[in-house]
Amino acid sequence: MKSEAATKVVEEAIAKLASYSSIQTDLRESVVMGTRRFVATGKYTQGSDNQLRLTLEIQPIENTASVVTEDKKKAVRPKKKDSIQKPASVTQISDGRMLWTEWKTDDVARVERRDLQEIAKAVEGDERWKSPEQLMADLGLGGVPALLTSLQKRMVFQGVRDQEVDGKPFVVVQGRWNEDQLKRFNAKDPDPILPPHMPEYVRVFFEKPTMFPRRIMFLKRHPVAQQRLARPMVTLDLTNVKLNGVVDPDLFRFSGDSKDQNDTTEEFINALKQQPVQGGGQPAGSGGQ
Repeated sequence: MKSEAATKVVEEAIAKLASYSSIQTDLRESVVMGTRRFVATGKYTQGSDNQLRLTLEIQPIENTASVVTEDKKKAVRPKKKDSIQKPASVTQISDGRMLWTEWKTDDVARVERRDLQEIAKAVEGDERWKSPEQLMADLGLGGVPALLTSLQKRMVFQGVRDQEVDGKPFVVVQGRWNEDQLKRFNAKDPDPILPPHMPEYVRVFFEKPTMFPRRIMFLKRHPVAQQRLARPMVTLDLTNVKLNGVVDPDLFRFSGDSKDQNDTTEEFINALKQQPVQGGGQPAGSGGQ
């Protein structure tokens, strides 16, 4: 059941984020999928007019943790340790007009660019994107605010509580996928156990009084429904947060060679236009960060 109090907390946090002239933070993302784990660390900077810079280094972690299977109802350990791959890195830069994404793996770099103005022009007047904020969220642009906007559209927030962490006051909300998203997942149960790679719940820790989301956790239910337990599947921690600080404009300039860039603008526009519409006038499958 939807909680009006929890919904208002999320709305207040989104409004607060929109009021900040800049956001700078370190980030750490931990992902656990079965016996596979990896950690990504980096920095995130957001300026005005859709300017952003995100850098991440992704490091797989060797893991021998046991997993519980639905059929055997018991812990099963992998026969051998997962192999450790080389670190990979991702850099995403937007100057407000163009969005560049660079992947580096095994010393090989790949760069894609999208013309944000062309994309906005192509979907202008489409009822599925009633505001620039909604479009930026579905472009995967806008960083932390876009992530919260995406959760707001796709989740039903059901619980809210106050909690103290390391002597600091937080307000914590929890939600699950809304009806439209569950239909997209082909889930018939209103509170289903989804496939192993998909979480069922989200929990967000907002620090008072800034209402900045210091921790966002996606939770996976225990495969045995009767257990009624959930564990973190993806945890995003934002630390050393600096709001309304001075930001070097050079951070939002991409210095790579334009000859080696793959322009995916038209491809992305076509994908947007082909997305089916579900309840609430939103395209199915559009996602934030």
